[in-house]
Amino acid sequence: MRKWIVLAITLAGGCDSSSPANLPDGAAPPGEPTLSLGAQMPQAGAGALLFGVPGDFNGDGKLDVAEWSTAGKLAVANGDGAGALQVGVPGASLQIQANDGTGGDVNGDGKPDVVVGGTAQMGNVFVFLGQPDGSLRAQPPMVSQSLVDRVLVRDLDGDGKGEIITANHESTVSVFPGAGGARADYPLPHVPTALAIADLDGDGKLDLVVGSFYNNPTFVDVFLGTGGGKLAAGASLPIGDGVIREIAIVDLDKDGKLDLVLGQGNTNGAKVSIALGKGDGTFTLLPGLETGGSVTGMVVADFNGGGRLDVATANVPGAGPPFLTLMLGRGDGTLASPVRFDPDVVNGDAHALAPGDFNGDGKPDLFTIAQSPSVILNTSH
Repeated sequence: MRKWIVLAITLAGGCDSSSPANLPDGAAPPGEPTLSLGAQMPQAGAGALLFGVPGDFNGDGKLDVAEWSTAGKLAVANGDGAGALQVGVPGASLQIQANDGTGGDVNGDGKPDVVVGGTAQMGNVFVFLGQPDGSLRAQPPMVSQSLVDRVLVRDLDGDGKGEIITANHESTVSVFPGAGGARADYPLPHVPTALAIADLDGDGKLDLVVGSFYNNPTFVDVFLGTGGGKLAAGASLPIGDGVIREIAIVDLDKDGKLDLVLGQGNTNGAKVSIALGKGDGTFTLLPGLETGGSVTGMVVADFNGGGRLDVATANVPGAGPPFLTLMLGRGDGTLASPVRFDPDVVNGDAHALAPGDFNGDGKPDLFTIAQSPSVILNTSH
C-alpha cells in the first residue's frame, strides 16, 4: 500500500511593506521557501504512479486526481477539500505502455475526461470519458502516426470539444479533431518532447509550441493557428543543451506578451530557461538557471501571493535522491536562484508535478507524481 503524504510549503517573509507584493518589479523576492512534512494518509492501488490528472471528477466542488499506475490501472482518488485524497472509483485496467496523460473535455459535456498517450497493440491514444458517478469510461483507442510521447487536450477550433494533440516519436505532431474526422499530421525537423498551447500573436487563434531535440542543440518549434483547428509551421528557436521536458506559456515579465518557461534536463543540461515573447510567435532566449537535476516536472504559479509568477520544479540528479526546487519570480522575466527542498520529503522518483488547490484556500498547491505520491499544501501568507 502506498501512502499519500501531505506536505506544506511555507514562504518566509511577512505581509508587510517589504513583502513581495509591495516590491518594484525586478527586485529580489525576500525570504526563502521552506518545506515541512505533515500527516500520512493511505492510498490504495498497485504499481508506482506514472502520472496524475487533477480535476473535479465527481462534481462535488473538491479537487480529485485521476491516477495512472505503472501496472496499467486507472483510478480516481477523491479529494476531501482539506488537502487529502482518498480511495475513490476504480477505473479501467489496460495493457498500455503509457508515456503521458492529461485532462480536458473531449466531448463537450462539461465533465473532465482523461487522455492517455503511449503504445499498445490496439492503438496509442486512449480516451476515458468522465461519467456522472465520477468514474472514467474507456473509449475505442485511436491511432497516431507513431508511439506517443506527450499528449495535450485543447479546443483549437472553438466548437466546445477538445482536440487531442500528440507529440509522436517519429518527428511529427498529430491533431485529432474533437468532433471527429481525419487526423492531421504536422512534420517536425526534430523529435518532439513537450507541448504547450496559447495564443502567442494575439489573433484570437490558439498556437502550438513544441519542445524538441536532435542531438544538440534542442529547439522550440512554433506552429501558428490558422483557424478551424489547423496549424502552420512558424519560427524555430535553438535553446542549447538540455532536452526540453516541460513548457509553460505565461506572461512572466507582465508586458502583455506571452513568454516561455522551459524545464530542461539530461546529462548535458539541467536547468530552467526563459524565452521572452515578442508578441508575434517569436522569442528572445535568456540565460538558463541551473537546477542541479534534470527537470522532470514543472508548475508555474504565484506561490507566495506577491503578484509575480514563480516556478516550481521536480528534479532528478545524476546521482542521489530526487528533490524539488522553487524559483521566485522578480516580475521582469527573470527568476531568483533556485531554492532546493529537503530531498527527504520527495518519495521515490518524483518525475512529474501537477498543480491544483487541494484544500480550497485559493493558493496553488502541488501534487508530486512519484513512487509515493505527495500533496504539497501551500501555507504561505
